[in-house]
Amino acid sequence: AAVAVCGLVAFLAGWHVHEKALLPPLLLLAAAAPDDAAGAALHARLLLLLSASAHYAQLPLLHQPAEYPLSRALPLLYHLVASDALRGRVAAAGAERGEEAPLLRLHEWA
Repeated sequence: AAVAVCGLVAFLAGWHVHEKALLPPLLLLAAAAPDDAAGAALHARLLLLLSASAHYAQLPLLHQPAEYPLSRALPLLYHLVASDALRGRVAAAGAERGEEAPLLRLHEWA
């Protein structure tokens, strides 16, 4: 996870970065999964927010009119499937501790 954060800092501090520069930290963050419930919830939130921003950053690369429906449908489908899968993982980790929390907070949906 530390390497993913370093990659994000390099992306944010870079003078000239490309949309594809978000993909390596996203892949590293997706591969690292914490074991505890609090860490799993935070990891799931960060993964959803980063993947949504990475998908949104890739949209200008699909600029042809024929690609428009696909460029809008695929990130939405990915976000629905990923949030459902991560919600199940966080709920299972939270059930061990007897607590349940929403995956994304209200201000994070906007």
